Amino acid sequence: MIIFNFKYNKRMKKYVWKLSLFLVAVLSLGACSNDDDVTKQITDSNATSTTNYAYIVNNGNWNANNGAIMSLNMANKSWITADIYKVSNGKGIGDAQDAVIAGNKLFVTSTTADKIEILDLNGKIIKTVPMKNRSPRYIIADGNAIYFTAYSGYVYKMNTENYDVKDSVQVGDHPEALAVANGKIYVANSGYGTGNTISVIDEGAFKKAKDITVETDPYNQMIAVGSKVFFISDMDFTDNKLQVIDATTDKVTTVASASSIAYDPLSSSMVCIFNAYSSTKPKPAYFRYDISTGKISQFTGADIAKVTDPGQISVDPSTGQIYVVDNENYSAPCSIYVFDKNGNKLRTLTNVGYGTEQVLFNPNGKVD
Repeated sequence: MIIFNFKYNKRMKKYVWKLSLFLVAVLSLGACSNDDDVTKQITDSNATSTTNYAYIVNNGNWNANNGAIMSLNMANKSWITADIYKVSNGKGIGDAQDAVIAGNKLFVTSTTADKIEILDLNGKIIKTVPMKNRSPRYIIADGNAIYFTAYSGYVYKMNTENYDVKDSVQVGDHPEALAVANGKIYVANSGYGTGNTISVIDEGAFKKAKDITVETDPYNQMIAVGSKVFFISDMDFTDNKLQVIDATTDKVTTVASASSIAYDPLSSSMVCIFNAYSSTKPKPAYFRYDISTGKISQFTGADIAKVTDPGQISVDPSTGQIYVVDNENYSAPCSIYVFDKNGNKLRTLTNVGYGTEQVLFNPNGKVD
């Protein structure tokens, strides 16, 4: 994910204009754009409405307290978004760094607010778990356990039923994204932009086994697919490297230059964007990486290459549709462009929130 966080030095160079923003009220309800005709605002099926279909996680602008957890649903064949946290609880969430669905509940990390929020699928607070002076970052679920990183330098383990946080493992400096594969937890140690290791934790023993050396600044994207763990190192932002760890041997291989990735299970491929940050600002590149063959292919549809400043990318696992966040203007809410599997534009979702992190699809969402 390409996001705004609290790393000032080189990360702030890319997002420094966000410091000038005034406080903006939390988005309560937004509608999708009318740019596209209604026939393009339906899924690949004949669905007319959905319930708890997906969630849009918005970190918010720096120090503005305007993050949000938005629902994404269809009503009468039109897609709509709503700030379900605010609607259900009468207040904003503050900031939402990351989220995961487990046991029909949403687990949300809030870095600035130092908390984990456990919500029902309608956004109602079940429990708030304070994490004072820890700054929780990225979160995953595996079985009955929730794992999350924190700027305290630890990975924490939470029980999905009683929400106790009893176990922790010290990893490296400013840990970020994490993933589970082959009985191991892999953790990106960003070092606030200078780190070059991924810590490996034995999941059963919940103890750190070793560190793996990788390209500089492994950051906020890590996806496990079978015994492969894909992740991105931001390096100096003029280049970003997609790498893969073989979880059976822990060997690291560089795949390609990429800044955002998402897994498409329908094609067993990684959908990738390379949007370099540099004074020359080259055009973003979009491609697929076939996990089985290792081959890279370009999209046949021309629309996907027209997104001005692509950030995060997500793939709907049930349809293969591609959701690309446009970060063109940080003083306004983000837009999300939705494409078919070939890169042809289907629709535009506008006013989805500030600092959009990801679209999180609910595997148990209802489609009518």
